[in-house]
Amino acid sequence: MKSKIAATAAVLATGLVVAAAPAAAKQKPVNYTGTTSSGAQVSFKLVKGKMKGFVSSMFVSCSTGPASSVKGSVEEFEPPAAVKVGPEFRGTAKQYTPIAYQEVTKNYTITANRSGRQITGSLSLSFSYFIPDLWYPRTYFCWGTSDFSARPR
Repeated sequence: MKSKIAATAAVLATGLVVAAAPAAAKQKPVNYTGTTSSGAQVSFKLVKGKMKGFVSSMFVSCSTGPASSVKGSVEEFEPPAAVKVGPEFRGTAKQYTPIAYQEVTKNYTITANRSGRQITGSLSLSFSYFIPDLWYPRTYFCWGTSDFSARPR
């Protein structure tokens, strides 16, 4: 009789452990907000070590070469995919830019590190666009960098 009770308890305990495993695997997304070194807002959701829905803005400088004047613009910083905290992320996306009034291929580079509940890192954005002028055609090269820090809200 005692062996049947012990066997039933062992089966029930195993079932409880198996049932608890899927609940522990489901993590709730944590909303993070913060600022960049230039004062822009940063927001994203942290899900299983990945930053999803990363949104910020950044100032970029655009130049046609060493002897040209420089243009500037504030650009949306929205990487095309979820960014894993830790390794460097590199991605490209065809997105609209207000400085060129057209879609361009934006190159994103993000490094992010976690220290306790705070996530810090660096952001980099670059792209180029062409002005097809009959007398003065030119290509602008644009780039911008910033650091960020964010905490759960």
